[in-house]
Amino acid sequence: MKYDRLVTFAIPTTGKVDPKFMTNMLIVVDKVPTGTSWRVRVTDKDPDTGKFLRTPAARERLVEECLKEDNSKYIFFVDSDVYLPPRTFARLLQSNKDIVTGIYWTKSDPPEPVIYKDLHMGPYFDFPEKSIFELEAAGLGCCLIKTDVFQHIPQPWFSYKMDDIGGEINVTEDFYFFIKAKKYGYPLWCNSNVLCKHLKEKLPQKFYPSEHLF
Repeated sequence: MKYDRLVTFAIPTTGKVDPKFMTNMLIVVDKVPTGTSWRVRVTDKDPDTGKFLRTPAARERLVEECLKEDNSKYIFFVDSDVYLPPRTFARLLQSNKDIVTGIYWTKSDPPEPVIYKDLHMGPYFDFPEKSIFELEAAGLGCCLIKTDVFQHIPQPWFSYKMDDIGGEINVTEDFYFFIKAKKYGYPLWCNSNVLCKHLKEKLPQKFYPSEHLF
């Protein structure tokens, strides 16, 4: 299949982003391979309600727009409070996986890596360094996904509710996606060469509106 773009950077927001995140993303985008096309998408208010979308709906809309309009080979989810190393995209791309994540830590004290080798065992603290390994789940704050994955998995791709024996259970939208993707033959991989920073400090008073991100 011929693609019009190499990657769409998909950033769910609540309308405003920290200026430091903007600077970081400009550096990351600048490292996309020369001669390839890319696009950045951020979520906006729901045109019907005037309210910002909840995270599952925001991610769902970003994917729908990418599939409909961008024809990108990859969708790269980046959370607006996660700072990426400059060559993050290249490193994840070189992993050659359908779904691959970098690593960032929680904002709690002490911080915990947002990666899970076994959902019943908690965060994966002793992960191998400078390696590529399989996980059961992670956050979606730095995750590169082939668009083909979404074309082979029925919607919804993201939800807070998951069917389980005895009824529905509450999950985060990222866990929902990774569990469902694995069910359809797309396991999650992690590249521990990509170590990101999670914004810990309180956001500054001054923001840039997300529509002026790029």
